[in-house]
Amino acid sequence: MSGPLAGIRVVDLTSAVLGPVATQILGDMGADVIKVEPPEGDSIRPLGPSRHPGMGAYFLNINRNKKSVALDLKRSAAREALLKLVETADVFVHNMRLAAAERLGLDYQAVAGRNPRIVYAAAAGFRKDGVHRDRPSFDDVIQGESGLAALNGGPGGEPRYVPMAVCDKICGYVLASAIGMALFHRERTGEGQEVHVPMLRSFAQNWPKISASLPWRAAPTTSASSMKSSSSVCAGVPQLNGASGSTVSMSRTVSSPASKAYSPTPISTMPGFLNGSSIPPKGRC
Repeated sequence: MSGPLAGIRVVDLTSAVLGPVATQILGDMGADVIKVEPPEGDSIRPLGPSRHPGMGAYFLNINRNKKSVALDLKRSAAREALLKLVETADVFVHNMRLAAAERLGLDYQAVAGRNPRIVYAAAAGFRKDGVHRDRPSFDDVIQGESGLAALNGGPGGEPRYVPMAVCDKICGYVLASAIGMALFHRERTGEGQEVHVPMLRSFAQNWPKISASLPWRAAPTTSASSMKSSSSVCAGVPQLNGASGSTVSMSRTVSSPASKAYSPTPISTMPGFLNGSSIPPKGRC
């Protein structure tokens, strides 16, 4: 296949949406992508209409231009077969939890030991040096914890999911871009490297663009005679832990004849948030 990545081999252990979107982009650009699945296949194989079992339209769309092999990585012989494949590869990609990769002997040190020039790319919910490094994470979790569900709130202010896997897809684009830059670095220096894309941080960096395109929720009103300008934390905008552990908040000045200072509850502290009871279920597309 022709393209700017022709001749680049990618060993793809990703599943669900984020990782496959990233490797789909690499495949579209000409890379030789070998998708490694468990014997039962990727969990989203049935998703979408299909003519054949396990070949849903959604799965086919984000896994086009890929070869496929089934390996049970809980078996030592299968892991060794994978590592022999890694020796011939330029890129290794996964989106499993970091602790799971370590248990399988597929962390960066182990993979780079077999191929020092490898670009080892991983995507997880949270940064690898944080306390939540091994928390499982899906698109729904990141929509909630980033504040997107609150910005998309309903008429009564209740948070609502965006009806598509927007966090997975945007972070998939970030992962593909990071891999491309790591490959460019290797072309210049001959050095492989580790790339890690944390979903929450990667999605939250888009807040200046996302928030500018969405209407801010109106502040609670008081009597018409109350006229004041105040600076307050906007409804649903996330509070993130900075690199030094300090809290980084985003604020906006509100100036209105009928507004007053208020402190909305961040979505991540709303009752029942993590088990979904305060956010209506979303449809995926």
